[in-house]
Amino acid sequence: MEQSHTTTEDLDAWLKGLKEEYSHLDEEKTGKPSHRLIAATHDLFGDDLEREFITDYLAKASMATPLKDQSLVLLNGGDLIAPEKNGSSAFPYQLLPQYFEKTRAGVYLRFQGRGIVINPGHHFLEHFHDVGLFIDAIDYVIVTSDAAEDEEEVKAIYDLNLKCNRQKESVHVISYYLHQNSYRKLMGQLKPQFKQEKGTVVPLSLFIDSQDLESIELFDNASLYYGQLNGSADDAYAIRLDLKMRDSLFSIGYLTNPLSLHDTRRLLGHCDALVQSFKQLQAQELYAQIATFDSSSLQNDIRPFAWVLCDLPSQSGDKRLEWTKSIKKSLGSLQAHPLPGDIGLFLDLEKMRVKCSLSGNFAPLNEIRVIRSKEPFGRLSYLSSDCYL
Repeated sequence: MEQSHTTTEDLDAWLKGLKEEYSHLDEEKTGKPSHRLIAATHDLFGDDLEREFITDYLAKASMATPLKDQSLVLLNGGDLIAPEKNGSSAFPYQLLPQYFEKTRAGVYLRFQGRGIVINPGHHFLEHFHDVGLFIDAIDYVIVTSDAAEDEEEVKAIYDLNLKCNRQKESVHVISYYLHQNSYRKLMGQLKPQFKQEKGTVVPLSLFIDSQDLESIELFDNASLYYGQLNGSADDAYAIRLDLKMRDSLFSIGYLTNPLSLHDTRRLLGHCDALVQSFKQLQAQELYAQIATFDSSSLQNDIRPFAWVLCDLPSQSGDKRLEWTKSIKKSLGSLQAHPLPGDIGLFLDLEKMRVKCSLSGNFAPLNEIRVIRSKEPFGRLSYLSSDCYL
């Protein structure tokens, strides 16, 4: 009886089926093996094939063009969740907010050759790879709440970095600064595997006698300040990153709370750019906040030049542009530029310009126009003046 052997064709067939099963991860589009695809490959084929995937991943990473320094890119937004097809119904499920998965406003910041991630929510790594970045572009991960989605993605970042480090000559070290509740949950899962990783998992602790902001120096010219706002969602922290650029100081704020900014002055002070998540806010609450919003408090307390609005309420449909217009109107003559945040929003921090989604050119904030896509909750586009009349 002839003995059966697994041929290259058999393996290719298995891989093709595996890729089809994970096609929603857009590996073909990005040309990069997804971290979830790598994990699934290991489950099916074992260590040898996983090593091949990692080798391919590292080869592509070595040829990647680094992201522009002094820049910020938003890598989380909404994702449509297609329901199971029910017969031949062509009902436009995109119109229903229950099929819109809101994710925390995950941010990637590049400063002086180092990469800082803030709150990596669902699908962060997929979007991270989509813009041409690889795991060695992450040096610091900051988590400001104990949201489960952030914890899952932090673990995915750790796992991918560990797999890569096992096949590299030098160890790439990622430091994790975690909300104190997330730290308790994750400290046992983010154990150092190399000597260089000792002390890289740090709790962002608050104490009974913490009055204003606690602070940590991330590296030369970059400091992290954090504290808690009264009534903030899921005990989330407000944070500020102070970045020294040449002879000036640039500050970026990140917070999760309503528009009411009564005690933000003592926590955030002046911010040149502010990323704000409205994930826990209902539409009726935001309507009320806008109606009573005092723009002078924002001007005196935070004064953001760029204000990125993320996770806006979706209960009544895709009204991200309408919400932003209402907030912009409430600002009056205040020199702040609110923009609805979505995946791919790219901000040049040094010149305060936004990258056009079509031309790739950078334009001043006041020239950028935000365009919604054909489908509700689809990806927003940011257009410079050379792309519209």
